[in-house]
Amino acid sequence: MLLSCVAELPFADPARVLAAARRLVREGASVPAVLTGIALLRRFGTSEDVPVLSLLGEARVLHGPAVAALDVLDQQAAAVLALTVRGRRPLVEPLPAALRSADRRVRRRGLVSLPRDLSALGPADARRIVEAFGVAELLDGFPHDTCLVEVSGRLLARLADPSADPAELLACRAAPGLYERVADRAGQLTPGFDRYALLLSLALDLSSGSATLLDRPPRWRAALLDKLGGVLAAPAWTAAVASADRRPGAAARVDWVRRTGRRPFELPAAAGRFRIEVVEPDPRSRARMQARVLVDGLPLTPRLFPAGVAVGPESLLDGGLLRAGPEPHPVRLAEAPCSEGCCGALWVDVRREAGPDGPVVVWDGFRPGLDAAPLPGTGALRFDAAAYDAEVTRAETSEPGRARARAVALLLERELRSRPELLARWDAKARRIGVAGDRPDTAEVVFWYAPGQFSATPEEPEHPLLFRWSIPDDGRPAEAQATAALHRLATKDPTSYARLTGGNRARAARLGFAWPDS
Repeated sequence: MLLSCVAELPFADPARVLAAARRLVREGASVPAVLTGIALLRRFGTSEDVPVLSLLGEARVLHGPAVAALDVLDQQAAAVLALTVRGRRPLVEPLPAALRSADRRVRRRGLVSLPRDLSALGPADARRIVEAFGVAELLDGFPHDTCLVEVSGRLLARLADPSADPAELLACRAAPGLYERVADRAGQLTPGFDRYALLLSLALDLSSGSATLLDRPPRWRAALLDKLGGVLAAPAWTAAVASADRRPGAAARVDWVRRTGRRPFELPAAAGRFRIEVVEPDPRSRARMQARVLVDGLPLTPRLFPAGVAVGPESLLDGGLLRAGPEPHPVRLAEAPCSEGCCGALWVDVRREAGPDGPVVVWDGFRPGLDAAPLPGTGALRFDAAAYDAEVTRAETSEPGRARARAVALLLERELRSRPELLARWDAKARRIGVAGDRPDTAEVVFWYAPGQFSATPEEPEHPLLFRWSIPDDGRPAEAQATAALHRLATKDPTSYARLTGGNRARAARLGFAWPDS
């Protein structure tokens, strides 16, 4: 509250205000007085004030405002303070020791000591590490250090997490330069599957994710994508994918790379003002598939509803929701990661109307909930109807296997929800029916199984087993595939062909089921 009040106050003499602020932070006799001085330094301070702000920020009660002020004056000092005082987390805790050294070789060792798996690192911590270590400058100081290039790429991937608010990425002034250096030096990396997946994730974000909102022109992103695409198209890199591990734990990522490998580098031939990109993140990230809507090359969701994640293609493309008629109808474009009921969703009304140069499709009434008031500062978007319809058709039909799998899943869900006895006769109960998260061309039914759970005397109902029944697309119409799956369910116990994925291991052994290896 204090920061916002000070930010809005008019001052006629900034020099006198700065002098008063410096006196308050050094001589203030109360916490409110010192906080007022910090808030004024955030507005009027200079590099001369960085040391005292860094010292004050070590006090818990002053830490947040001091970091906010330093973010304006010196982002690296802000990041060092943030990691030093709030670094009590397993991935971050070892880093302050390296930051205390002025020797860049010590800092470099601290940075490359980060574990390979940074999935537990949030975008805020990733940003602070990038800023505190001056990662871009370290790369310049060690021009042939491939370990540094790889860890820089992994930090960027966490900073641009596709399921997180883009605020941290956009606030990181070092991010554009870091993207440039990683793209420039990606070819120095030894080809390998994990590195291929990393560079592909960075390319997906540059193509249609939050990185498109960085303050750089489209040609900047195009140049970086061209460099990354050239690296991944090289024979040694494609060979790394061809020889990748096919064990069950790795197969999903291999299939993802083979499906997605060239997508960020190949825009639709007629890419225009309105575009839909179906983006499948690395399965290791556990992020869901997204149908990203881009207008003039920029994604709508992070601009209008940064707390949300674009909905999946089954929500946006199936059922003709994007088709526009004369009567407006609501379409949900994104949802908060927790749920719409918790933190909202991005909705818009879609309609078709006559324009001065022919029919147009209008998107209007962007709002953070179906019944919420419109978002301030958002006007209507108008698209040429012919180009709009062509893009919707392209998105709906560009990957028929995925579309059929989604349709099969919808048909099975409708049938099994209305007729639960189909599973109940086998002592099973549906947990989830949808498209497989790691194989978008496969419908799946995930169900609980416990002998006798639907009888008067169930056996150990507190220890059910979890099974996953996969129905890969076989090219037939969705209705035929769903009918065949339901016939199989009606005639054969699904535990004989579904895969055990969880539950109680001892119970599985007693019932004669082999426990999954991974």
